Amino acid sequence: GAGGSASNLVVTNSTFENIGRIGILVKGDDSTANISGITYTGKGAGDWLDYGVEFGAGGTGTVSNSTITGALGIASTDGSTSAGIQVTSFYGPGTQATIENNKITDNWAAVDVGYDNTDTSVVHAFGNNLSGNTHGVELESALATADFRGNYWGTADDVAILGMMTGGSAGSVDFSTYLTKGTDTSSSAGFQGDFSN
Repeated sequence: GAGGSASNLVVTNSTFENIGRIGILVKGDDSTANISGITYTGKGAGDWLDYGVEFGAGGTGTVSNSTITGALGIASTDGSTSAGIQVTSFYGPGTQATIENNKITDNWAAVDVGYDNTDTSVVHAFGNNLSGNTHGVELESALATADFRGNYWGTADDVAILGMMTGGSAGSVDFSTYLTKGTDTSSSAGFQGDFSN
């Protein structure tokens, strides 16, 4: 993973499975990453944690055209939960992630934004299939930005989508526009949603 000062990570067309805790870690001021075309499969349910991609301590970057599944573990020691992608400023400010055209399904949370109620992370997620997770987004901090407009959640019911959000600031997740059907319009990696409706 990227880390330290001014590091730049590019990961494309890679497969991650049966790993420890984090598939790709982007951590540290001025650390950036362009991640595309990856397939990450977590270890499923159990007493462990999985994160397909984690941005932290001021790390920034983009995850696109990827498939992330199976991050379902819950740590018995403190109840911490897994996520397809985690974005947090807990170890340092300035953490930002752009998440586009991915299929992030069958995880405890598709995306975890923030570690606690002081988190100031910024996430813009657009054009993703975020259906079929235990929770769509976990958001703990009202100070964080969770822009999740233009994604597919598996339903076109506002109340049902809101019910997919969890965390202390779940009501602050912006899903004000969304895809009403889960049609993938391309055979390319990840998910290319149908915006014709």
